Amino acid sequence: MSEAKLLFSNIAIILAASAFMSVILAVATMKWWLLASLYPILFVLFVSRFLIKEPVLSIQRTLDRELVLEGEDVEVKIRVHNAGPTLNLVLVSDFVPEGLELLEGNPSHLMSLKHGETREFRYRVETKRGMWAFENVQVDVMDPLGLFTWKQVIPVKNYLTALPEVTWIKRVELRAIRTRPTPGHVPSKMIGEGMDFHGLREYVPGDAMRKINWKATARHARLISNEYEAEKRADVIIVVDSREVNALGGRVNALDYSARVAASIAHYVLQVGNRVGLISLGGVPRWVHPDHGSKHFLRIAYALSSLRPRGKEPFDFLIRNFVNVYLTPGAQIIIITPFLDESVAKGVKILRRSGFRVIVVSPSPISIESQIVEGGKEVSLASKILELERNTLMRKMAEDAEVYDWDIKRPLKAILGGMKIG
Repeated sequence: MSEAKLLFSNIAIILAASAFMSVILAVATMKWWLLASLYPILFVLFVSRFLIKEPVLSIQRTLDRELVLEGEDVEVKIRVHNAGPTLNLVLVSDFVPEGLELLEGNPSHLMSLKHGETREFRYRVETKRGMWAFENVQVDVMDPLGLFTWKQVIPVKNYLTALPEVTWIKRVELRAIRTRPTPGHVPSKMIGEGMDFHGLREYVPGDAMRKINWKATARHARLISNEYEAEKRADVIIVVDSREVNALGGRVNALDYSARVAASIAHYVLQVGNRVGLISLGGVPRWVHPDHGSKHFLRIAYALSSLRPRGKEPFDFLIRNFVNVYLTPGAQIIIITPFLDESVAKGVKILRRSGFRVIVVSPSPISIESQIVEGGKEVSLASKILELERNTLMRKMAEDAEVYDWDIKRPLKAILGGMKIG
């Protein structure tokens, strides 16, 4: 806990300066009667100083939830207990992390506290994707004349995590260049148990009755069985472009939309039993090793929550120097980026030449900016020109990857529901 500091108010400084000037003037003019004006000033300062007592306060902050989805609101309760003398004017101010929006109430309250008394107040904030730290509460204890203030900053630690919003996907076609040996939902080139028809073969003792193709049996006058593609598990690596350029947008920026896409894809792929890994490229790269299960989804969601737009390196430089170190051979690569420069297309080409199958999902920066820029003929024309240029670059990138452009005005489900991962 930081020590309380006694501070002069502006009024006290003016009074002290007036007293000092009276002394200087009296000495300079030898008119000692001017010193008589010191008495009321000194009396007021003296009384005011001893009317204010050093506070002995304890403060507790509680959040009704510490783990939420972005956009949900959280109630914050501040509890103040006075273990010292009676305090007539106490201003308690909580420091709300920048990025959270105040919905209801006030994080600052003016109150009086008797010895042993406890007071509470509440306010509500709307969350934004991220990890937020509530760290300090400031206390200002003022005397009745407003001349002195005891100021103290009390450390009170609370942490709030807002996970990215998840869109539930019913069905995405999963395919990969190379599958893992364990059963799953990804069609492989191997023959085995599955749903997709592969071909016909002669009946082998032990084949299940449901595998017998009765039409082919009648045609060939011998038992014929169906063959199906075996369904195996595959690795999916999600690459999130978290460079500084992703700061574009308003309260919800391009990186927030990218995090929603990443969380939704990871949730679906894990739900059907496949492994998912995550790497963010921007600033210091973050790597979450491929794994499966609901706990692993939380690891990915926490990693996505912590991302901030950082770094100015070209995307292809990051791909060349970091991603190839971590990627599983034959894994499906999904890049999520607003695609604001040609280095993204160069990075995709590097992956393609390395033998990876690549999907690019791009939250449209034009639709993101349109939400905060007022419309007009000039703005509309500029948007159309930028959109044409971006579409040209995306068509070029489509030679090396399957590209999905997401206009954020459309539901994310409409984009992801049509994806073929692999």
